[in-house]
Amino acid sequence: MFFTGALWRPELMQARELNLQFNQTVELDEVVRQQGESEKAFRQALDNLRMNEAKVEDWRLCASQIAIQSEPS
Repeated sequence: MFFTGALWRPELMQARELNLQFNQTVELDEVVRQQGESEKAFRQALDNLRMNEAKVEDWRLCASQIAIQSEPS
């Protein structure tokens, strides 16, 4: 899951530095927001990620759930 090769592009070096700043793990053990039949695929994708068994489809589904919010200028 992690890239261990040489980082030659500035954005890859920056991403690695940001990743190294994570120093805490939080484990959630209760499903709260993903309840119901309509959320079954998303729940399965999250479970696959948790078990380190993620598929490309899981990553795509999770990525589709991200909402980028910015304050108006």
